[in-house]
Amino acid sequence: MERNMIKTIGKASCRAAWLIVILALAGCGIGKITGVAVTGGTTCTGNVCGAAVVDPVTIEVRGEGLCDEFKLSLGNGSFPLPTNNVDFGKGPVVFPSLYFNLGWPGPKTITAEGVTNCAGKATTLHRVFSQPGSFREDWQVAIAQPTLQCYEVPRSGPPFPPLRKNTRVSITAATSPKVNFGCTFGCIYDPDGKPGSAAPASFPYPGFREYSLILRVGNQTEQGGTSANFVTNQSGKLLICLNDDLTYDNSGGWQVNITIDESQAE
Repeated sequence: MERNMIKTIGKASCRAAWLIVILALAGCGIGKITGVAVTGGTTCTGNVCGAAVVDPVTIEVRGEGLCDEFKLSLGNGSFPLPTNNVDFGKGPVVFPSLYFNLGWPGPKTITAEGVTNCAGKATTLHRVFSQPGSFREDWQVAIAQPTLQCYEVPRSGPPFPPLRKNTRVSITAATSPKVNFGCTFGCIYDPDGKPGSAAPASFPYPGFREYSLILRVGNQTEQGGTSANFVTNQSGKLLICLNDDLTYDNSGGWQVNITIDESQAE
């Protein structure tokens, strides 16, 4: 009986020893992300730092140990940059000459996150300005002689990417110029449209103000105006629309400033 107990204890000890060895071996190759920062290419005014859409920046990812794979997301809806076989014992991983010119200006959350044999996640806020030498984060849009119901936000070069869910959209617009909607008895309005009105079923957006600015993202429809903001509940292209039952006779135009905050986007 005693001998059997000794054998059983001995086997259990061996199993425990092997288990410790296996766990130790499994942990050897697991690294960790500890930080991410924009280290070059930014300019600051007060506490606001960032870079223009056409200016390259340098991003550093810091960590510990060996990482088989991690990914760097720029926070603008572009595909993450995968990075393999990293030894953080040799220093941070440096990404030079990264541009944000394919996306919207405005706040972004840059994220470095472990993927394979790499733990941890680190984020940093980065601001993208619409023009070099400017700290403006809004995109200025002029809509002249609007004869279509909806327009994509114009830009030179590739179109803006779709907005992601949980993106904050803010709109400001001047009260002049105005759109002349061609009514017999005159209907000339800024983006707020006809005060106190609710459009009937003959308008494209019933219940919203007549002759006003309307904003759409996918199936989400929001009231625009000289000051408006909302958070997207889905992904989709941002469209600038007019709540007008007859668009062919329009003249004049609107000046609209759009600020896109993707710092909390999913």
